[in-house]
Amino acid sequence: MAGLSNALAIAVGALQAEQGALNITTNNVANTNTPGYSRQVPDLVENSPIVLGNLTVGAGVDLQKIESLRDSILQVQIGQETQQQGQLNSFVTALQQAQTLFTSSTADIGTQISNFFSSLAQLSTDPANLALRQGVLTAAGNLANAFNNTADNLSQQKTNLDLSVAENVQQVNTLTTQIAGLNTQIANLENIHHDASAFVDQRDVLIGQLSNLIDVSIIHSDNTITLTTSNGTALVAGEQSFALSTQTVSSGVEDIFAQGKDITGAITSGSLGGLIQVRDQTIPNLLLNLDTLAAGLANGLNAAHAAGYDLKGNAGQNLFIPPPISGQGAAASLAVAITDPALVAASSDGNPGSNGNVAALSAVAAQPVAQLATPNLNEQDGPGGLSSGDVLAVGAQTSVTAGGVTFTYTAGSTSGANLNQVTGDVTTLSPATVLTAGDVVTATRGHGLTTTYTAGNGATVADLIKAIDLGVSSSAVTVGGTDSLHTGYQGGLVGGALQVVDLHGDSNLAVTETVDSVVSSGAPFTPNAAATSTVQDLINAINNDTTAGAKAALVGGKLEITDPQKRGNLAVTTTDTLLGAALAGAPSVFATPNVSTGQTPTQYYSNIVFGVGNDVANATAELTASQLVLQQLQDQRGSISGVSLDEEAANMVLYQRAYDAAAQTVTTINDMLYTVINMGTLTG
Repeated sequence: MAGLSNALAIAVGALQAEQGALNITTNNVANTNTPGYSRQVPDLVENSPIVLGNLTVGAGVDLQKIESLRDSILQVQIGQETQQQGQLNSFVTALQQAQTLFTSSTADIGTQISNFFSSLAQLSTDPANLALRQGVLTAAGNLANAFNNTADNLSQQKTNLDLSVAENVQQVNTLTTQIAGLNTQIANLENIHHDASAFVDQRDVLIGQLSNLIDVSIIHSDNTITLTTSNGTALVAGEQSFALSTQTVSSGVEDIFAQGKDITGAITSGSLGGLIQVRDQTIPNLLLNLDTLAAGLANGLNAAHAAGYDLKGNAGQNLFIPPPISGQGAAASLAVAITDPALVAASSDGNPGSNGNVAALSAVAAQPVAQLATPNLNEQDGPGGLSSGDVLAVGAQTSVTAGGVTFTYTAGSTSGANLNQVTGDVTTLSPATVLTAGDVVTATRGHGLTTTYTAGNGATVADLIKAIDLGVSSSAVTVGGTDSLHTGYQGGLVGGALQVVDLHGDSNLAVTETVDSVVSSGAPFTPNAAATSTVQDLINAINNDTTAGAKAALVGGKLEITDPQKRGNLAVTTTDTLLGAALAGAPSVFATPNVSTGQTPTQYYSNIVFGVGNDVANATAELTASQLVLQQLQDQRGSISGVSLDEEAANMVLYQRAYDAAAQTVTTINDMLYTVINMGTLTG
């Protein structure tokens, strides 16, 4: 009986194991077309044998666990390629929309440029003809409209991309919330040693969708995962998700924030990466190029038009409304300034029949377009011919405005100025002049703070100036005193006299000397001496003013001031005639240099068109390659995790036959048990 019972238990166990295997196969078949489903296989394990005396008897089979077939490394590769494809797909889609604005048509900018200069060529044949003059104005209006429409459409596309960014962020938040929920379910099941593969598959599908939107890094830990962006911003940590948000920033677009920190610039992959790239880089660059072309054409044509005379013999007016000084927005605002065809300045000498100025207008087609100064690294140049020793006028002011804040530097006698000075009364000094050993020069600024410079043996005026400039002791001159900011002064020779400048901006600077008559005859220096501040003093004052943050230098005889902090809207004014102000002393604005692009209007526009087309072609090729790689990776995953109906059909037959055999065994054992049970009724 015991033997038959054991055999029956083995057969029943086999029935259960094969039935479980059949259930797994049935589930695989049912999920053949389920996205992200990982094929399951039964893990059939032989039970531990039973020892009966000298015999070891098998104990049958057990369905120990259900295993889902996955390749974690392959899954990571698929996620990375999905991010790349998401970025390229959104980039190409957005850029193709922009490309339609630069295709050849009767209304595109390139065609209208050609039409405008063709109208000038027609006017040159009969400059007094009002119909031909009107043709020039009509062509100019069409050119302005082409710029306006293209710029407006690009701006509208930028707005639409901004909306897409906000929508994608909402989708990211929805997915991260769902992933955090699945993490909880997976952890709960795996903690009690239950199979959670169905939830793992669902989580992998959601991570794939998330990867299509944003760059994602996966960190596995115990029974859960942590998701972050490539720069470490947390998206999901176990059972908790971290929502992203969007806020309108100063540039007018929606930036992406994570826990109060702007992470927009760190998002480079996924659909969001492509949208941000086109919104924040591609379209602004296109608008900047259009502004450069529009401003260059308008300024060039206005200058040529102003040099001629209209039909009534009057000097020409602006043909186009002058674009902004910075050039920004020139394409969107370009407009014709005159409506009367008689005001077209075709004549070069006031004679109605002259076409001399038409030639000057037509010549703009062959002139290089001027490059606009970029707002983040704007530069201003004063007049040419300057040298570092040129003397500034007492009281002259030079103001630097950057980021809406103005800093003013005053030369000479203005109390409390950033550039305060005193000058010695001996005018025969040179850098090689030797000082008396032990001589002490003392500089005292506001609040009685002093810096002392003590000459050693053989110290020269050059050594003293070096000590003043650096605030550091040397073997020639020792620096001391009660002022910790020893480097706040500049020394120099002006007209043979020693000059000391206070860069701190404190008033009441005083300089005395104790011994040496070489420098000042032992008397105090003359404060705020007339006309002794130099161009170099101004440069030093600007460069040493850390609050202002501007930088100055002499470049090719011009005073150049830049804004390395990139605050934008740099402006420089001066009242010094040496730097370009009018004789009356009214503030004069430094001129923004016009750097040539080296390209004619037609060439410049052609390069814009070529650039857009080239970007679309390159990105499309990259997208195609990415799609092929992703398809290959997904095929590899399919070979591991995908369901093969042929294989499952074979398995089903295999498990069915095993089940039938086990069932037949149960039937046989049942018959045997029946015989044994009824053996007691047999008669001898």
